[in-house]
Amino acid sequence: MNQLLRTIISVPRNIAPAFVSGGTGWTVLNPDGTHIVTFGDGSARFQSDTTSPVLTLRASILTSGRRFRITFPVIQHSSGQVQFDIVGATVIVPSGVGLFTTTFVASSALLSIYRATANVDLTLGDIIVRQVG
Repeated sequence: MNQLLRTIISVPRNIAPAFVSGGTGWTVLNPDGTHIVTFGDGSARFQSDTTSPVLTLRASILTSGRRFRITFPVIQHSSGQVQFDIVGATVIVPSGVGLFTTTFVASSALLSIYRATANVDLTLGDIIVRQVG
């Protein structure tokens, strides 16, 4: 087997559901008139104007005890921040547009994205989660 083929075969697959219209594979908790997640092809717009309720986007995709790398693009940013709850710890996504990556060991199956500040209006591109060990 040539080296290129071995490399392609060994790349772990993305286990995160794609952001598609309707949000298949994702659960939105605590939405109301001013706390909403709008799904599009390849994106999820996260809007939350106050600190209560805590708007949450969640997927049950991890395996406890396994190491994962998550890459999350912020493709539009008007205001505020979101945070990922992984390993019982919090990873706050820096303000602004960019591509952010972190590696962690999962302590449960849930990957959750919360509003970190009031007045959040930003759009995430498809999140990539790969098992790395």
